[in-house]
Amino acid sequence: MAASTPKTPKRRGSGKPFKKGESGNPKGRPAGSRQILSESFIRDLAADFAEHGVKAIQETRQAYPAQYLAIVAKLCPVEANVTHGATDAFQAIWAKLGARS
Repeated sequence: MAASTPKTPKRRGSGKPFKKGESGNPKGRPAGSRQILSESFIRDLAADFAEHGVKAIQETRQAYPAQYLAIVAKLCPVEANVTHGATDAFQAIWAKLGARS
């Protein structure tokens, strides 16, 4: 019995697979199909937040204070102008969190 040699896949010729102006999907993606999932997700998330949002925020703040502050920080603009009052408020929150440890 002769040893079989593995077949090498056929190579596509050099150049581009489609002629200029042609596409592999000439009709393209249906209009609005990209947004369907994201719009549905945002709508469902908003409905869930309307029902459970305040309680979820309170539970997160109490159970996971570090993550709570990280979320708050991510919601602030990168170049936030911090006033002395804001700094004092942050230090008060930080002191309360430190007292819990």
